[in-house]
Amino acid sequence: MKTEQVILTPSQRKQVLMRGDTDVLPTPVARFIATKDGTVVGRAYVDTHAAGARQESLLISLDATGQVLRVDDLSASRARPIVGAALTARETTIAVRRVQAIDAVLEKPTSGPE
Repeated sequence: MKTEQVILTPSQRKQVLMRGDTDVLPTPVARFIATKDGTVVGRAYVDTHAAGARQESLLISLDATGQVLRVDDLSASRARPIVGAALTARETTIAVRRVQAIDAVLEKPTSGPE
């Protein structure tokens, strides 16, 4: 497992904002890359956002193609799957869209320096 803190370039930020239909981006982006025999098999991202009057963190796990495998609540008081958590479906959906947009932009082949 490889852990990264990624700072998005201005161009990447713009792409994520458009793709993810969001106006909030984490800085830096915390991501974990899982490999098996040298091949990437999945990635996971930590998304922290406001949930009412408090901050909530989700660990959103994606497969190698960027499809969601799992969403876990990383609240300090309870680390468990999102099922039954206090987050709303809307907040979770926005977080997942944001993470998928970040992943798509980071995994897109680059054509050269920006």
